[in-house]
Amino acid sequence: MNFPLPQLQPRLTVVQGIVKVSSLALAEGFEKQHKNVLQVIDNLECSKEFHRLNFQPMIRVVEVGKGAKRHEPYFEMTRDGFMFVVMGFTGKKAAQVKEIYIGAFNAMEAELARRDAVLRQPGRLPPDIQAQIDDLFPPHLFTEAPPEFAPTPAPSRKRMRPGKA
Repeated sequence: MNFPLPQLQPRLTVVQGIVKVSSLALAEGFEKQHKNVLQVIDNLECSKEFHRLNFQPMIRVVEVGKGAKRHEPYFEMTRDGFMFVVMGFTGKKAAQVKEIYIGAFNAMEAELARRDAVLRQPGRLPPDIQAQIDDLFPPHLFTEAPPEFAPTPAPSRKRMRPGKA
């Protein structure tokens, strides 16, 4: 049965050529309290290296009235970080929101790759400008994965009977 997707505008940003989403946007999209999303991120059972590469701790300043301000933590997450967090979110609505965000990540990454391809056309830009772009957005970030890293189909889930090949 198909369900209509909720009206949601994913809030993605691009930081140094990498598409990211904040824990604040994730909380809003999945209708969760931000403190609970932070707790999920803090309790992820991933390696320190994965956490370091995919979750950038940030602070935002929030006005709380009468000139007072409060510092609130949040995270900027890569697609991989986002996927690691939302794997645990279940239910029909969560599945729909995941679809919307995956589509948004795909579209944003495709647009970045398209723009990168245009900018990298030979002779398009003066060499000094091209060198600056290559420094900011290394070409390897926007190329296809080598064949050894290409996705492979999952093995068949068909059950084999003992003695049958």
